[in-house]
Amino acid sequence: MKKIMTLCGLLLLGGAFTCLSLNTAHADTVYGPFHLTGEMVAPYGIHEYTFSCWGNEITGVLADANGDVDIHVYDSAGNLVASNDGLDWMPFCQWIPPYRQVYTLQVINRENYPVQFDLDTN
Repeated sequence: MKKIMTLCGLLLLGGAFTCLSLNTAHADTVYGPFHLTGEMVAPYGIHEYTFSCWGNEITGVLADANGDVDIHVYDSAGNLVASNDGLDWMPFCQWIPPYRQVYTLQVINRENYPVQFDLDTN
């Protein structure tokens, strides 16, 4: 019975994360939110994107993958401003840009097989 309750709890928690919306009360990237589906990153590879964000507004990135991926976000000076290195298949991170600038987003595959992922920003 305890195993069934634990499983139900995990399923409910997973459902809450899948319903997470990045668009509520958050800022858009300069050219609006983007949603990429079916992106693929090679085993232990890095897939890189650049985008511009408004300043002084919460900005968030969410990846939904079929394997363990991490997210690293760098500002235009190359400083790491946000990251999620947890052992998970749905990393999320957010930050507040001090001013409008271009950011580099890296999706890093920690698996020994190709990982497919979707990527969302607000």
